[in-house]
Amino acid sequence: MCDFDYLACDGGPHLVLPKELSRQWQGVGPLLGALSSSGDYGRACAATTNGQMTLISVGQGQAMVLDNPPMSAWGHSPEGWVDIYFLAAWADTNTDLLLKRAVQATPTSAMVDTGKKWTLTQPGMVLLFAGDKPGDTAFGENPIPIEPGSFRILEGHYKGGSNEEIYIYRLQPDSHPTAP
Repeated sequence: MCDFDYLACDGGPHLVLPKELSRQWQGVGPLLGALSSSGDYGRACAATTNGQMTLISVGQGQAMVLDNPPMSAWGHSPEGWVDIYFLAAWADTNTDLLLKRAVQATPTSAMVDTGKKWTLTQPGMVLLFAGDKPGDTAFGENPIPIEPGSFRILEGHYKGGSNEEIYIYRLQPDSHPTAP
């Protein structure tokens, strides 16, 4: 595993947070913060009860929440756009190869528009465990270089046999003329 930046934790949602909102995300927060639905981590957990991916408000912006993936990662689509990967199942340790197969088998034209739009006013995002606080993480954080802009979130699903399953969330620039 070296072509992609991966994130795994002991359970719970993963978060893709615009860097501009890093100071506003507190994660689990104070003692018993994981039990509070009003705290950041509790809001992230509650947000995904009706879906595998959603956007939640953070300060003046939004963050993407992935519902408890065993592992997540990020990379680039064939067009050079940012992809967020929800690894649901994999057969062996070569997850790089699995992600490459999934991207190849899931062209943008076959993806579904989730109806969600995401706007970044400054460059950069980070992938981290939703219970962590940026800069003070138990499970690490992966920087994602991206320019500011408005993005449509597309979803693709790859299933290889009975033991390989990946969901791809592709951030398509809103200005792109060939949206599906």
